[in-house]
Amino acid sequence: MKSLIQHIDNFVTYLLKEKGYSSFTINAYKNDLYQFQRFLPGLPIHALNTHHIRNFLDYLFQKKYSNTTLARKLSSLRSFFRYCLKCGIINTDPLVSITCPKRRRQLPGFLRKEPLTNKLVYEEGKTTATETSLKELRDTAIIQLLYATGIRLRELVQLNIRDVKFDSGIIRVTGKGGRERIVPTGKHCLICLDNYLNFRIIHYGAPVLDEPLFWGHIHRRINPRSVQRIVARKLNAIGEGMNVHPHMLRHSFATHLMDSGADLKAVQELLGHKNLSTTQIYTHVSTEKLCAEYNQAHPRAGRNQAETRKIKNLSNRKDLPM
Repeated sequence: MKSLIQHIDNFVTYLLKEKGYSSFTINAYKNDLYQFQRFLPGLPIHALNTHHIRNFLDYLFQKKYSNTTLARKLSSLRSFFRYCLKCGIINTDPLVSITCPKRRRQLPGFLRKEPLTNKLVYEEGKTTATETSLKELRDTAIIQLLYATGIRLRELVQLNIRDVKFDSGIIRVTGKGGRERIVPTGKHCLICLDNYLNFRIIHYGAPVLDEPLFWGHIHRRINPRSVQRIVARKLNAIGEGMNVHPHMLRHSFATHLMDSGADLKAVQELLGHKNLSTTQIYTHVSTEKLCAEYNQAHPRAGRNQAETRKIKNLSNRKDLPM
């Protein structure tokens, strides 16, 4: 009889080969399920029941995991036991009566448009200096690309040179679940990418199209942690006390598009969101900005925070005529 850890390993293989999940997603599932396995007293999988699941969740709660993390770990368990039920490994799903903890929906942090664009213009201007290095050209191209396209950190890291189409101004991106999408980018971003690649050609020879777009240590593909450090070093000064990270540029990209009147469906496609509900959080960001600007600018506003929240709640109701 197979042990629980063997069933988990088979499930992980299924996610990789059958579902085509990314290594990042698979590692998250694996870590959650291995933690669950370590918590149990060596019971076989068919002996597990709702009581064991609740004890595990209580243990996580005592460890002060956030509701968001609890929900993710519960989702990993739910997927695993559904797989086991489908394969005939178990007869009943021990998670049927388990409800997901309510997650507090937080508005994403983003950078204000004017300070960010001023910083990007300044960084672009530096790339024309004679003392510019390959590293500086690369770092500038990275922050320009993250903001110009709204792509995820891991999508940026996986880009190859052939994925950038300079003639048409588009980037071919491979997102979650191996889904491919085409994202347009602006001329300023393309100029920075062109400067970086031209410098690379002059000093290191013509690159192969299948080479990584961004080099890291010893001319290998840059790793995500390096990109996080680059973004923090370049942009923390305009973060208004926030620790700026690559995903914040994605939030800024979407928020600035929505503030400028972009269509929600178009923003969804640009971001590569599978569900429109994921993109809708940026409408709440725009509403918050709208209320703040109204209270600041209108001579008869004078609202307190409770009244402002009431207006935002009304704007989010779906039963009101538009």
